[in-house]
Amino acid sequence: MASPARLLVMVLVAVAVSLAMVLVVTNRMLPSAQMPVLWERMLLFGLSPAPLVREWFGASPPPLVRDLAVTWWKAQPLTWWWLPVLVLVARWLVLRLGRRKKV
Repeated sequence: MASPARLLVMVLVAVAVSLAMVLVVTNRMLPSAQMPVLWERMLLFGLSPAPLVREWFGASPPPLVRDLAVTWWKAQPLTWWWLPVLVLVARWLVLRLGRRKKV
């Protein structure tokens, strides 16, 4: 059985890897020409990360920040809550199948 600290680290790594996967896949599906249009829509309707980004960076944030905010909005990472569980189960399965039986 893993210690609580090791288990916590594994869960945090699984969450970070899952979040990165969701953001990268979503960013790849969004055309770069569509980013400014989606950013304007987010500002007009006050959608999720837009007010926070506007408060920190002003009305015209750097393109990297704007694109990350749009990607976050389109990805809706909280709906992917089950993905870290899947990553942990896959890790456990690979380690379990990778063990050799000692004779």
